[in-house]
Amino acid sequence: MITTAQMYWLVTLDAIVHASFVLAVISVLASVAAIGIACDVERFFWLPALTIGMFFLSVAAATFVPTTKQAAAIIIVPKIVNNEKVQMVGNQLYDLAVDWMRELRPPMREGK
Repeated sequence: MITTAQMYWLVTLDAIVHASFVLAVISVLASVAAIGIACDVERFFWLPALTIGMFFLSVAAATFVPTTKQAAAIIIVPKIVNNEKVQMVGNQLYDLAVDWMRELRPPMREGK
């Protein structure tokens, strides 16, 4: 059973991934500006390191936070695969398909 917390994350994960990409772009632009500022004003030597760190954190978030579809698959596929009813039906469908193919197979002619 999916809880309301899981449903919340399923709905918001895409927004988190998109925001991380936007933050990565902004941090690249801020890094370029910070390098220029740090070259002119030496007391802001830490600014490029901060913006580059922000870039790496946002790229890591965009990479490792699953999208809504990925999270749904992570939650739902194991439940389906591990369900005993699904496994029984799968075996029965396989047996039925094999029997059906045997019935439809043309008879073998002698000499071939």
